[in-house]
Amino acid sequence: MKMKKWKTLALIGVMVVMNATNAFAFGSKPDEAARGTWSDKDNLTWTYWGSYGGESFVIGAGPRFCDVYPEITDPEYFLKENICYPGEPLGTLNSQGIAKADYTEGCLPLLQEFVNSFDWIHSDEITRLKTVHERIARGRNGNGDQFSEGEFSASFNVLQNKKGNCGNYSWEFQKLCSYVGLECVSYSSSYMHTSNMVRINGQWITVDPYVLEDLFDNRMSVPVDFEAEKNRYSNEYKNSETYKQVMDGAELQRKAESGEITWKEYFKTIYPDKSIQEIEDMLGMDLDSYAKLWQE
Repeated sequence: MKMKKWKTLALIGVMVVMNATNAFAFGSKPDEAARGTWSDKDNLTWTYWGSYGGESFVIGAGPRFCDVYPEITDPEYFLKENICYPGEPLGTLNSQGIAKADYTEGCLPLLQEFVNSFDWIHSDEITRLKTVHERIARGRNGNGDQFSEGEFSASFNVLQNKKGNCGNYSWEFQKLCSYVGLECVSYSSSYMHTSNMVRINGQWITVDPYVLEDLFDNRMSVPVDFEAEKNRYSNEYKNSETYKQVMDGAELQRKAESGEITWKEYFKTIYPDKSIQEIEDMLGMDLDSYAKLWQE
């Protein structure tokens, strides 16, 4: 356990925080040229800037749910498919043979209230998206961040307690979308941050329910290529100087563990501006004692 702690500290010593921006490109247009704005937020229309200035891409509002699935008429259909209702034991399977979730008692009534709060079955996709955003996004309905007062619940922190971090918002946003028939995923959009992608009329767009701006009024809501955006941050990170530093640090540590270099050489490389005394003070022991720990 001690060694794992020291390994973590050593790697942290070479890590720095990354700043990542959202992907603006989609389709076949170059990234810089594909920047733009929503010129029509009801019948989603993206108008390009730059070298494609003036050209527009109409996504549309998407179909009404009832027009695609006329056989589904119960507004609680997806809740009943995914959540154990009162009287259903843990492990109850849905129509697909998948076990239903067992949420706390306080969650289900709130979810039932939401899916019955508007006629989502006869609504187009953009109407459903806007309603989900209005219900769960930070800054809506009193929803705040993780530092707000109150206790965290086991699930649906935002819906129940009106607070949460980006992960809570993203997860709950994805869930509420799924309960009104929208295709939505939660993903890592930047360093230590989670947001969403929602599919509207076949086109994926990014949505960050943790930002305070209105839907489609911020740079975090843009049309994207699903695969490119889903893997964008991991690809950026692996091509970054930060990733190189972490990998170089890990390789250096491997050499110290195997005896290819001394621990003194290791720490002087990791912390070139620190004296041996400063390094030993940081470790809480001299380097000879530290080296012996790795021999035990």
